[in-house]
Amino acid sequence: MTIAGYKVLVDWNNDGDFSDSNEDITGDVMGFDSVRGRNYASQLTGRSIAGALTVELDNSSDKYNSFNTGSALTGNILPGRKVQIQYSGSTFPYTFPVFFDGAPLWTGFLQRIDPKIDQRRRKTATLIAFGPLAKVNQKKVRVEMQTSYRTDLAIGKVLDDVQWPADDRDLSTGNTTMTRWFVNDDLGLEALRNIEGSEMGFIWETVDGKIAFNDRKYRLRETKSITSQAT
Repeated sequence: MTIAGYKVLVDWNNDGDFSDSNEDITGDVMGFDSVRGRNYASQLTGRSIAGALTVELDNSSDKYNSFNTGSALTGNILPGRKVQIQYSGSTFPYTFPVFFDGAPLWTGFLQRIDPKIDQRRRKTATLIAFGPLAKVNQKKVRVEMQTSYRTDLAIGKVLDDVQWPADDRDLSTGNTTMTRWFVNDDLGLEALRNIEGSEMGFIWETVDGKIAFNDRKYRLRETKSITSQAT
């Protein structure tokens, strides 16, 4: 048996992976708190919220101070860098798909890092990150009038307009065709919520940083919704 652990990773150079120098910051982590899921514990009325992450870091070397020109991270402590929490460990008391070494548990984007010095002159830093839905909500959306338009296609239009990557989407086929649909300067998440309401479906963030859409019949159809996945 291996005790479960965690890895905290930041894609400092924005090249799409976490394999470069200083991108595994686990050794500096003093603690972290993350959240993702619904705003209310109900599958009927609860909507997914934008994920949030706070990581407390040992900054005794001043590495996480963007004003330190001698830091190995100089020029790379920038908003929007991808951040991920991964499971670390190779075995577990029972078998379950999420528990394998390197499995993502939370993925989002750096908002800022706040260096600080406490009363004992100890240097620390607080890393703050947000989930994909918050990133989408940073931009306003404008889509011209569409007629006889399916809900999943409308979600794709919104994500295109905010320049969300096609590879970071997991959209099921909608069951609702909207007679007329357009968006006029709504924030990205508001536009997505309106489509979600038309479908009576569910928009959410996956652990690996995708934006997902479940149509209203998803839980009646998918194997993982109607068959036990673990005992």
